[in-house]
Amino acid sequence: MREGLPSVTAAFVSFARGVASNPGLGQPALRDDLARRLVPFPLGLLVPRRGLVGARAAQGLLRVASLGLVDHLAMRSLAIDAAVDSAIADGVRQLVILGAGLDARAHRLDSLQDTRVFEVDHPASQAYKKRRASGMPTKARDVVYVAQDFTRETLESTLSRAGHNPSDRTVWICEGVTMYLAPSDTRALFETVAARSAPGSRLAVTYLAKESYPVPKPLRALVELPLTLFGEPFCGALSKAEIAELATRVGFRVANDTSSRTWAARHGGASAGAFRSERLAIADRQED
Repeated sequence: MREGLPSVTAAFVSFARGVASNPGLGQPALRDDLARRLVPFPLGLLVPRRGLVGARAAQGLLRVASLGLVDHLAMRSLAIDAAVDSAIADGVRQLVILGAGLDARAHRLDSLQDTRVFEVDHPASQAYKKRRASGMPTKARDVVYVAQDFTRETLESTLSRAGHNPSDRTVWICEGVTMYLAPSDTRALFETVAARSAPGSRLAVTYLAKESYPVPKPLRALVELPLTLFGEPFCGALSKAEIAELATRVGFRVANDTSSRTWAARHGGASAGAFRSERLAIADRQED
């Protein structure tokens, strides 16, 4: 983690959301116009401004240059947005975003008007996000920043101190996180989530599926080298069965588990083969 800056992954995900927020025919209809204000300089300057001459052409160039990753991240965001909207419609009034990075949902989702949002991330990323988000209007009832340094304290303690109520239902977002965790750390995370989830809570978690990981094992180290150099290497892929078993062990039940092909059918966009290994599981907390 670079002092005073968000993680490379957080910056690029927000950048991709901003690039995707000028959709044309056949593209994901994501609207994240705040991303340009959140990503670090000079990356923010590359996000095309909606409505400017040449913006659509610049967006198309960036979509091609990303080899489909811009569309993938836009579709992933829309799929998770839909899960959050559904939980809010069912009466959930707490949202916890794990590894929040430069997430702008508290500022752009109309459904959160009666919802308290807890953004959990490393202190360095959080400090940067708070500075950049200062003065930005919010859609959520309340936004609470939860700085989490796992070398010093537990997620359980920081959420408790931040005012999260485990007796009320919560919708949890774990987007683009598990691939950076060892499987044992993912299990521990699920256990903490379950401990703070009243029955009826919902978990939206993305993961790299072992069954469809597109890079042969001998080439993975080379392909993942840039992430490793930035100190953010992939650590774990899981199978659909393992995700379902992890959820069941802590009292959740996976209601659906979808890939980018499904997201493309629902939200528009093209499912790039290189990224089809990432899936989204939606799990509901069962009665004890």
